[in-house]
Amino acid sequence: MTERSDKRVVEATIAAWIPADLSGVELGEKVIEAVDRFAFRYIEDPATAERLFGFVKSPEEREHLASAYRGTRWQQKIGLVLARPTDHDAHHAQVRAQLIGYGAIAEAALRITLAQNGRDAPPNDFDGIITKAKAAGILSKDEAESAHNLRLYRNRVHLFLDSGTKSLIAQRDALRAFTALVTVLQACRKRAGLGEWSFGSEPAEGEGADEALLD
Repeated sequence: MTERSDKRVVEATIAAWIPADLSGVELGEKVIEAVDRFAFRYIEDPATAERLFGFVKSPEEREHLASAYRGTRWQQKIGLVLARPTDHDAHHAQVRAQLIGYGAIAEAALRITLAQNGRDAPPNDFDGIITKAKAAGILSKDEAESAHNLRLYRNRVHLFLDSGTKSLIAQRDALRAFTALVTVLQACRKRAGLGEWSFGSEPAEGEGADEALLD
């Protein structure tokens, strides 16, 4: 779908959840409730998100990663609700937050997986972690390449390195970063003997718009 059609689906979905006879404070509360409901739609609930990170042995670390994952996915959904043109400053900042979040989650997941499967302390840098994970057989060549691409996206946190690069676009950059994160998490789960995780019951781009309107 285009950015404009995405926005129409969001508006229609949220509007369908708000009674037409409200006004004032009550209307405001219902709008906030509807936005919150939409934002967490198709995102794993806390318990399910922790199962996604079932390869992490520490309950505290597992909960921490699950929370970071849900929060970063929320960023993506809020971007749909508060859609701005791709050349808008708010659009760039919102996409950048997703890239940093997904990169941080992938780095932590690989670091933990290395620590749980080896005697030596994992490297201190993301690049070194990816290289060691590949050498340890946690990541295949293609999976390591995906992780490196995500690392480069994560490095957009460094604004002094960012000048002159392409503007960030949600439907391109945030989607690619999320896809790379999925690749890394599936590899970590596979190393732990866990099954492949089914991500996103959310309709694929260009599909399911009618179902989204009817829900």
